[in-house]
Amino acid sequence: MELDILDIAEATRLCEATYGIQSGPCGIQSGPCGIQSGPCCNETDLQAIDAARTSVQTDSQAMSITNAQMTSVKHVTDSAQKIPKKKKALPVVQVCEPDRTMATIDTIVAKRVIMDDKGNEALNIELVTVRGWQVVAMKNDFEVGDLCVYVEIGSVFPTDFKKADFLEGQPLKSVLKLKTLSQGLVFKLDWLTEERGIDISSLAVGDDVTSIIGIKKWVEPEESELYEPDTQPTGSKAPQNNRTKIPFPNFIPKTDEPRIQNNKKFIEDIQNEQIFVSRKEDGCSATFVTAQADANWFWSFVNTIWLYIFGYCYKETKEFLVCSRNFGYRAETADSTKYFMIAERFRIKEKLEAYGKNHPCIAVQGEIIGPGINGNRLKLTDFDFRVFSIYNVADSCYFSQSEMVDICKELGLNTVPILYQGLASANEHFQSLESILSYTGSVQYNNGNPAEGIVVRVDKQSPRISFKVISNEFLLKHKK
Repeated sequence: MELDILDIAEATRLCEATYGIQSGPCGIQSGPCGIQSGPCCNETDLQAIDAARTSVQTDSQAMSITNAQMTSVKHVTDSAQKIPKKKKALPVVQVCEPDRTMATIDTIVAKRVIMDDKGNEALNIELVTVRGWQVVAMKNDFEVGDLCVYVEIGSVFPTDFKKADFLEGQPLKSVLKLKTLSQGLVFKLDWLTEERGIDISSLAVGDDVTSIIGIKKWVEPEESELYEPDTQPTGSKAPQNNRTKIPFPNFIPKTDEPRIQNNKKFIEDIQNEQIFVSRKEDGCSATFVTAQADANWFWSFVNTIWLYIFGYCYKETKEFLVCSRNFGYRAETADSTKYFMIAERFRIKEKLEAYGKNHPCIAVQGEIIGPGINGNRLKLTDFDFRVFSIYNVADSCYFSQSEMVDICKELGLNTVPILYQGLASANEHFQSLESILSYTGSVQYNNGNPAEGIVVRVDKQSPRISFKVISNEFLLKHKK
């Protein structure tokens, strides 16, 4: 079947105009350079179009394409002429987590071509690397060394950032394009000037532009209540020491670990260290602590001195706090039921009080897993609480992982599964970003589902080195 070269060019132009082949910063979520391409083009269509372009560009005398290619191109062009593009019905993003760094000024550190299944180079897109993240971008938009804005997966753009309208208000996700993993979004600094009036000459690598853009981190709907602000009245009529729901205690670190892609130096830092590698359980984090309650200044002063000299408080003013990721609870509320259920089932209050009689005050941090929590991807029939860290409140530092395991044995609490314990340099899985990501992708839950990831911690109190590696298999399976 013969096709005039002008017809091929017109078919290509029409597909580009209709399906957004070159739309968006790298076409994320739109068309064939779109990482999560919309309802318009399937993979066969895209490969046929790329093949048609290649035929035209490499041989000006080539005036034909195969019947299969022609059929596919004709199918796309006919669809463009007859069927208007429809927007998918998408769920409304309701809750986002504030105060997280999701967008930064970064540098393109590498780039490479993307190949299709037939070994042909993709004409419109290429792969760029920012820190440890790889992202599909429009070809020739960036060169190695260029500054860019990198936006992490899980980010939700505000509606007034018009250049991100192609995302339709949905969070960025890990996706495959031509079997190439892409995570996040890169765009030129000019967008900040056009959308926010920012003088980009004042920006430098590492600057956090999350709040400038107005980006928030997506939160799963079932966890939304854990991020909603306290609605209790404030001011003199409702002093904090009389409130049930309070901000997360400022004397305990929140349960969050940096991702390995954001700091590849972690791999170098652990090489001569003893490490603990634990499986990351897909649940909700919780912190339990028996801590100093609010008291008047006199008893606070006396207790501080007495505790320093004799190791215990002169006047007992402790209270038991149950904490989600962002809040502390003095008593059970509608949004803290599962936390108090775990505290009661595992007798955590009694165990911490007994431990505190002969030891410094500690905060136990772990993961709640079971039915109804994050889709129960471990497929458990009952709830469990698995400890991953214990914080020494008195000395303001974490116990080592070995100490954490010993304390959990004494308290009768489960720990997260330990996958490896030993010298990092002695294990081939922890020598590079590629090897650690590959290993993480092989970790599974007992039911065969891909695990959320792993957490690597050096087995000492200070300096504390701890980071998480999220499984790309997990992210792709659950569209995160």
